[in-house]
Amino acid sequence: MESDQSPLSVGEFILMLFLTGIPVVGFILLLVWAFSGGVNQNRKNYARATLILSIIGFVLAGIFSSVLLAALRAVWSTM
Repeated sequence: MESDQSPLSVGEFILMLFLTGIPVVGFILLLVWAFSGGVNQNRKNYARATLILSIIGFVLAGIFSSVLLAALRAVWSTM
């Protein structure tokens, strides 16, 4: 199945941003758009980039919260 190469309109971008802002629905849509065939190439690239940035954000949040928790434990243990 060949994917659509036509550019997305401003309205389609706004709808994509709105739909991906809905927590569970947005994540499912990103997975469908990123990994299914026959999806507009621009939408597929947007979904993949958003998923990559989300993974990076979750990893960084985990690292920062672990460092913060370790620092708080160190401060708490000296009291």
